[in-house]
Amino acid sequence: MSRVPLSDEETYAILAPEFTDCLGDLGDKTRELKTLKRIHKLLASDAPERYIYERPTGTDELQIVRVGGDLRIYCRLVMGVPENDTMYNVLYCFYLDPHKYATSDLERFDEVAKAHARTLKGFEEPGQVSDYLEDHNAFSAADLKARIDRA
Repeated sequence: MSRVPLSDEETYAILAPEFTDCLGDLGDKTRELKTLKRIHKLLASDAPERYIYERPTGTDELQIVRVGGDLRIYCRLVMGVPENDTMYNVLYCFYLDPHKYATSDLERFDEVAKAHARTLKGFEEPGQVSDYLEDHNAFSAADLKARIDRA
């Protein structure tokens, strides 16, 4: 039996500066690698939306990806952009924490998630999305795998 992919879109991750700061602040290479591997699995998946665990209470756009029992990636996954010629899924990672977030941080990240989703959904051509990904130093699954392998 052959495997049928659920989508043809390529999935990319944008790691916000605050997210990479949080990653470095873990102070534990094992947890850092576990987080990167979780993002890699999402990027390499034919159904990346299945990695979304929940939406935090009181937010409209912000989503959570679980990493083990306590770490949470606060993010926004935008599927199928541009709408009329879907080629990309984009995961924007805003924040990482061991379940000790401040409500004000979530509200702030939710606003950023709304703006990010609005921007991506507003693109009409694949080249616009590609330029956006390049401008934001986005990682493909292969890029992230190379980073993991170097660690």
